[in-house]
Amino acid sequence: MFGWMEVSEVSEKLEVVKAVVPTLVLPLAAVSLILNALATFIARFFGVELKWEGPKRLIEVLLKPKVILFATLFNLFIIFGYYGVQYCRGFPVPLWYIELTNQRAVQESVNPIPNRNYPDSVRVSNQIEHSPLYQAQKVNPLKQAWKTKLPRGVFGAVTLSGASVFVGSDDGNTYEIDQDSGQILRRFYSGTPVTPSPLVWKSRLFVGEGEHTSHHSRIYSFDLKTGQLLGAFQTKGHTEGTPFLAEYEGVTSLFVSAGSDGLYAVDPLTLQERWHRKLGHVDSEARVSESLVFIGTGVERGYWQKSHRAFALDFLTGKEQWNVNLTESNWMPPVFVGNEVCFGTGEIYSKSHVGQLSCFNQVTGKLAHNIASSAPIFGIPLQLENTVVISNLDSEVCAYKWPSADKIWCRKFQGGKSYASVTYDGKGNILYPTAQEGIFVLDRDTGKTLKFWAPQTTEGPWVKSYSKVVVGPDAWFIADSTGNVRKIF
Repeated sequence: MFGWMEVSEVSEKLEVVKAVVPTLVLPLAAVSLILNALATFIARFFGVELKWEGPKRLIEVLLKPKVILFATLFNLFIIFGYYGVQYCRGFPVPLWYIELTNQRAVQESVNPIPNRNYPDSVRVSNQIEHSPLYQAQKVNPLKQAWKTKLPRGVFGAVTLSGASVFVGSDDGNTYEIDQDSGQILRRFYSGTPVTPSPLVWKSRLFVGEGEHTSHHSRIYSFDLKTGQLLGAFQTKGHTEGTPFLAEYEGVTSLFVSAGSDGLYAVDPLTLQERWHRKLGHVDSEARVSESLVFIGTGVERGYWQKSHRAFALDFLTGKEQWNVNLTESNWMPPVFVGNEVCFGTGEIYSKSHVGQLSCFNQVTGKLAHNIASSAPIFGIPLQLENTVVISNLDSEVCAYKWPSADKIWCRKFQGGKSYASVTYDGKGNILYPTAQEGIFVLDRDTGKTLKFWAPQTTEGPWVKSYSKVVVGPDAWFIADSTGNVRKIF
């Protein structure tokens, strides 16, 4: 495991540390005293007299006010020291060091292809509004064109722009890879794990950072022509939710999810704040329809509050238009279906065996549909005209007809928990990367398997991917939890 998923497991192990404190001597001494007294009482029945002056003297010494005060202060020192270290570890890398390291990275980079262009890559891939009438096209035989191994794992999906593949890694770098050869051209250093997918706009690369223990994380902007750092936007939370860029009435804003610090609207050119809303814990990616920004909140590990809500905010001002309660936490971006906005829900940090796709009227916030899932919905919902496809933590993929919300089909795959999302290939097929097997190609109308791909022995083993398959003009791209980036065609 890696990134924020790894942190969630490691933090559980560290809970033991808080129990190992000096005052443990006090209860142990008390237990010793009681056991000695009991042994002495029993021994007298057999005419044996035991001496237990040692434990008695020990408890007397330990109960002195000075000893108790010292032990209490020492405990506080240990506890505050532990949390202090954890808090300091959550800070991002100093900006001056990022600038210095990135300058070295520019010097080390392979000279990009002359006049390489970087088209905007901000398309919402889970929204297919107008696909023409079709007959599902046959999937050609699949093979791996190349595999590039990064030093650490990858959580977010890759981003395609022109002839380049951009992918963030747990080693604190975002890599640019040539689509044709698989060669790493250069890296963009930000220091902490890059969990969200990168975003490309106006020859700028936008990168978020952080895990669930991170705070004061930033969104970084890099010049793709020179590789230089253009600037950074500071938050008080973690920016592991993928930034989302949209335009309304001539105003373009970058929407930054910042964990417990809420949601920001930022000018993508100047990286200046337009507005900020403290909504709760925001890890999901925003979505925009007309003048409204839609976002959901979830319950973070270690937080006592049980607040999970969906919000509609004004694009230009951030003013709340409506908010509604969700049955469970929302972690991924919503999807639009007709005049409804739908949020996938489910718990990650507490036991949960159910999920829901909760749909509301975009303008009023009135509940329109509630679709139950057998497990938390962690995959990004996919809308294909009048069909909605969802994937859940139990590796189940289901399709529903709209507006009836009738189930069309469901498929359950092997391999345990999966955080991956489904993708549409534009040819009538659903792509789903399973946890242990490979990529299944499913007919969007029936859910039947049309094709299956897994790497050959010589191509390296299949490893669980936390992201989706990204469809390019003539190939698919996917990155996995150990850092393998693959091109499949």
